[in-house]
Amino acid sequence: MPKILNSLKDNDYLVNTSHTCFTILVDQMLNQEGIDSKKFRYVHGLLQYAKWHSNSDIFQYVSQECILQLQQKQIFFIFDASTEGFSPIYQSPFFDMLYYNCKKYSVSPDQIIFVSANLQDEKNMQEHCTVHNRQPLRVFSFPSFEMVMNTIKDKDQYVADVRKNVEANYQDKYFSSLSRRNRQYRTTATFLLCQEPISQRGLISHDKIPRGIYFDAWKQHHSLNAFSDKQIKRWFKTLPRTIDYTNFNINWAIDTPFEHIHNQTIFQIVNETEMENYNNTALFLSEKTFRPISQLQPFVIYGQQGSNMLLKELGYQLYDE
Repeated sequence: MPKILNSLKDNDYLVNTSHTCFTILVDQMLNQEGIDSKKFRYVHGLLQYAKWHSNSDIFQYVSQECILQLQQKQIFFIFDASTEGFSPIYQSPFFDMLYYNCKKYSVSPDQIIFVSANLQDEKNMQEHCTVHNRQPLRVFSFPSFEMVMNTIKDKDQYVADVRKNVEANYQDKYFSSLSRRNRQYRTTATFLLCQEPISQRGLISHDKIPRGIYFDAWKQHHSLNAFSDKQIKRWFKTLPRTIDYTNFNINWAIDTPFEHIHNQTIFQIVNETEMENYNNTALFLSEKTFRPISQLQPFVIYGQQGSNMLLKELGYQLYDE
């Protein structure tokens, strides 16, 4: 499925990368079906973290030649949000934004391929079109981080290696709990965990809290009004807690080794990206969930409702007991 090179100008919304999980997956599927991928040409834009609005004009960054080909239905435009699982309704107005661009540039919605790691997006698209009486975009949602983390080849040898590494490295820590971003629910959970004696038997990371906060407002925001300012300040002084990498400004999602954390522990508390499901419009499993799976380690997800059921649907056997 050839990508049209130099089809996007530099901008804050989308970046033209060489490959993503989605483009690799499509190439594999086309090859398996014996379909000539040269017949499918597309402009590809990978999501960046700009401030999205329903009238964000992203097609202004697409070359005029490609806009003309989109209008004539000769190529496709791939909006690739496969690195995130945002609700396209309550978090970022992706659907409305794409329809806005289609209308402004006279491009059929049928030429837009919306790719996402939000496993609710195909349903979201159906409901969106019913409510707004719109022609549907082509939507494809899949757990992209499963592809990135699941690289096991020789299963028997891998199981033996993991067992050997844990036996050699385990000391006295039961669990790990990683949190590199100050998200509301995750921060609350990490604070509460650190108030319990069991925290002494865990490897816990968490970023520092910004200075100059108002304690009353912070406690109310995190539903921690039952705790004193002294308890809060005492916890603040322990931050940042680092058990992996000290630079909290970089997202170390998948490009760094992490086996040493799992080798020292028995299970992991998975602090997922989101706990809120935004009125059942978002369900997202990031690399945080697939890391312990790749290390054959039991885990408990602190995340969106339905996460365990989704893993079962993907074929995983959970530790229900």
